[in-house]
Amino acid sequence: MGSVALGRPTDYDPMILPLVSEIAKSGATMRELAERIRVEVSTLYKWKHKYPAFAEALKVHRDFADDRIVDTLYSKATEGDNTAMIFWLKNRRPQEWRESRDQGSSVALTVSGPAAERLLSQLTQSIQPSPINPPTIDCKLNDNGDK
Repeated sequence: MGSVALGRPTDYDPMILPLVSEIAKSGATMRELAERIRVEVSTLYKWKHKYPAFAEALKVHRDFADDRIVDTLYSKATEGDNTAMIFWLKNRRPQEWRESRDQGSSVALTVSGPAAERLLSQLTQSIQPSPINPPTIDCKLNDNGDK
């Protein structure tokens, strides 16, 4: 006996590209996109590999959503949000901004550059000690070998 295809037909229609672009631009996941256009996630991946225009619509518009997040993160960092500053620098300059965690609440952070001392002061002030596991800070400033 031959196999019978079950489920909704998954024929690709290029007319769907504007809708896919708009959904991708909003930052939707593949699952969210599949729900919106009423196909299985596996169908999206098949289309992505088979139809270059579909793959490009996903990529370009997902990049647009990612760029909006980068802009927001950058704005928060320049407004003095310590978490945003650390996240940005650890990802953009990993050799200069390394972090290693031990058991408990201790953090070792290596900081270099002219703004290191100011940032170290801000970080020290923003840490809220826990009465159970007080944090320890081991910082090394690499400007002139000072600690």
